[in-house]
Amino acid sequence: PQEQRELYDRSPYNIVRVELGLGGEKDTPEDSRYTRAAAFLGRWVKEGVLVPEERPALYLTHQLFRYGGKEHVRKGLMALVKLEEFEEGGVRPHEETAQEAKRDRLELMQACRANISPIMALYDEPGGGLAEAFASVGKRPPDVTGEVGEETHHLWALTDEGAISTICSSLESLPLYIADGHHRYETALKYRGLMKESQSPGWDDPPSNFVMMTLIDMSDPGLLCLPYHRLVRGIPPTTLRGLLQQSVRFFNVEQFSPPEGEAAADLFLQGLQSRGSQEIVLGLFGVEEGKFHYLTLKDERLVASLMPPNSSQAWQGLSTSIVHKVLLKGLLGLDDVEVEKRGDISFLRDALEAVRRVSDGEFQLAALVNAVSMAQLKGVADGGERLPSKSTHFYPKLPTGLVINSLDV
Repeated sequence: PQEQRELYDRSPYNIVRVELGLGGEKDTPEDSRYTRAAAFLGRWVKEGVLVPEERPALYLTHQLFRYGGKEHVRKGLMALVKLEEFEEGGVRPHEETAQEAKRDRLELMQACRANISPIMALYDEPGGGLAEAFASVGKRPPDVTGEVGEETHHLWALTDEGAISTICSSLESLPLYIADGHHRYETALKYRGLMKESQSPGWDDPPSNFVMMTLIDMSDPGLLCLPYHRLVRGIPPTTLRGLLQQSVRFFNVEQFSPPEGEAAADLFLQGLQSRGSQEIVLGLFGVEEGKFHYLTLKDERLVASLMPPNSSQAWQGLSTSIVHKVLLKGLLGLDDVEVEKRGDISFLRDALEAVRRVSDGEFQLAALVNAVSMAQLKGVADGGERLPSKSTHFYPKLPTGLVINSLDV
């Protein structure tokens, strides 16, 4: 809420007024944050703040940001993608969704008749031809440049019909993997269904058949997928004390002993990442006061009996799956669904913050994991499965407001 208000105060044209407008106790169906969003959008078009593109276009984007002390550039292509049901296989999800978030997005879409934020989707193009084409476009000055905090955004409009045709042909046979925006995609499907009732006869491809996406190559060096770590409380003390002894059924257990005077948490996390490139390993903090432990899986076949029926080896080999089904349920005897309902589990992207909150006594245990690889995400999604909730965090978020797709055109 504080950041929302700050964005409101920053500019009368800040996109937060449309994407996540302020609500009020006196809101009515006729005057709500959704109707006000639509009013802002219409006013900005009339005032020339938003300018319709004169020709059909695709948009190349560069998002420049810092992470881990390094400069990164994530490259994307903003385009409309024809909607299809997940069962058709062309667009593949990787996470579960919540009904409340979809209701909110549907009301906004119905009021504004537009896609405000792009869905982030990934593709795998082994030949790399698209990357070469985009590199040549990126050599000319961008049409739009903007800075938000420590991020810089460049945007190029691609209006050449031949180039657009070549790019579309290269992408049309490739499956797309939703990285961020599952709710928006499912909302667009719902909106399409509702609009079918009011479409003009003979209109084969109305705007509601499409949704705006930013498409990113899985091999793009700027594509960062970060892990979500788990914080747990509500564990019986005797159960927690016996965790390491019980763990040897499935894991090789090793206590981490840092060099004298070194920052233990940083070194431990570096070791976790290094080991994770070779084997399935979890990091634990809190089983013994102030101590870190590595839990390296002995054999994936040992945990199969604890996994959901018919789940694939790809799904069973995810660190987040092992945390929930082996660590929480199998060894600690906790129902992961009930634990989440009670608020006894929390998901954090910052591993050092997770360690601090255990040290402060707010939680009993931190389960630290490595990031899901693109090969793992692709393997699970190709099998028609979805990763456990809070398995991926694609950093940073895509910007909202660079391009808006009107569904009235």
